[in-house]
Amino acid sequence: LAASMKIYCLYGVGVKTERGYVYKRNLDDESGSKLLDPPYVIDSGYNDPERNISSGVRTTDGDGSVPLMSLGYMCHEWVGNKKLNPSELGIVTKEFKHEAEFSMSDPMRAGPKAGEHCDILGNEEMTLDILKIVTGTGSVETRIISDIKEIVEKINSHELGGVNYASTAESRFKPGPVPV
Repeated sequence: LAASMKIYCLYGVGVKTERGYVYKRNLDDESGSKLLDPPYVIDSGYNDPERNISSGVRTTDGDGSVPLMSLGYMCHEWVGNKKLNPSELGIVTKEFKHEAEFSMSDPMRAGPKAGEHCDILGNEEMTLDILKIVTGTGSVETRIISDIKEIVEKINSHELGGVNYASTAESRFKPGPVPV
């Protein structure tokens, strides 16, 4: 039975999504030395357009709530990875490009081609794909339109990144006293 099972990863892309923040110490304006509560705040004055940081907020591609690297990393890593996918289940990853469309009949939603985190539930193509999956009446094919493959390669090539690093962490980090 497991051999005939598939894992489907269906998610939206093409929406600016928060990914990280630049913090600064929250110091008293008068003395400049007293740490306030909370001790750290987003540095709204920090900007770095090359790294997609504006007002202390780093953005990336995603669905408006979840960054692409979180949406697609594991879906990509399961393919052909006997350690992560021991039964070698088929993996189908299909990305849906967010194409917002205003409609007077439903002005609060992004339309039939939405890829945003919640609005994707109204994406007509994805709804048809889900119906194909649950009824077994058609096939859904992998479609990658983002740069998730390059993101996965970049994560995995970093000395502290990827599932290979995580799977060997126990051997590198022995329990012991924590230096202070």
